[in-house]
Amino acid sequence: MGKGQGLRAGLFSLGYVLFEVPSNLFLYRVGVRRWIARIMISWGICTAAMIFVSSEWQFYALRFIIGMAEAGFSPGILFFMTLWFPAAYCGRVTSYMFLASACSGLIGGPVSGLILSGLDGFMGLRGWHWLFLSGGIPCVFLGLLVLKLLEDRIQDARWLSTPEKTVLEHTISREVKKIEGGHSLLSAIKTPGFLMLGLIYFLIQIGSYGLNFWVPHLIKTSGIDDPKMIGLMTAVPYLCGAVTMMVLGRLADVSGERLKFVAGCLLMATVGFILSGYFDRNPLGLTFAIALMGAGMIASIPSSGPCRRSW
Repeated sequence: MGKGQGLRAGLFSLGYVLFEVPSNLFLYRVGVRRWIARIMISWGICTAAMIFVSSEWQFYALRFIIGMAEAGFSPGILFFMTLWFPAAYCGRVTSYMFLASACSGLIGGPVSGLILSGLDGFMGLRGWHWLFLSGGIPCVFLGLLVLKLLEDRIQDARWLSTPEKTVLEHTISREVKKIEGGHSLLSAIKTPGFLMLGLIYFLIQIGSYGLNFWVPHLIKTSGIDDPKMIGLMTAVPYLCGAVTMMVLGRLADVSGERLKFVAGCLLMATVGFILSGYFDRNPLGLTFAIALMGAGMIASIPSSGPCRRSW
């Protein structure tokens, strides 16, 4: 089970990594609204299509395609925020965005357990069929809403007055001018700290995938077999992460000490990972460990802020 789960996660990540940069280049050219909508719609369709899988290799191929479809989503959203929010607001705004991710784990874990056990056999479909349908179909409709409601530029925002647009554009353009430089990949690599930030983000994502893909497996190996209970326990790290990132995102904005907050979050997550191995057969101890893991991992990126002058 572990090897198969690792291969599924790896194939998804392979598709994501290979198409991450091309996806963001297209996003920059065609606009955030169109490209984010495309990502959501294609991701939703591919996820719902999992119900037609009838062989192991079809499953692996579709996992790769799902990763390819999702590539560029998070960087695209973070780039979109830099177009709309001054740097002083980015920590808390990013926290609000990642709160949705935390809530999806908080709500999705228990709901997934209920779907797997409660809808198995309904209308002739297996529980896992309903799980993929319930994840994919709403994403398609949300992608259509993005295409209809999202605006690419501040000047296109119907909910802002003309003076508000002017002030907001002036503030953001002033911050952008302070950090303007080359626009090539080589000039980006030469930027002080660029490679170090890439390494830090790479390591954070390794921890995030450990949390997202392996926590249900850890819970099951600790001795809990009930899908409903596994779903409830899976929500624990996301609940702790949601609370932590909302608090730390605001504190990071106020203090400006983003490095300290990110380091503290990652140390907390490290302790959680270590304890999860120590309490692998102890459900109560494991619950405490994954709570620390979630509180640290989920809050680490929002605490850094995606915007100008974050580092």
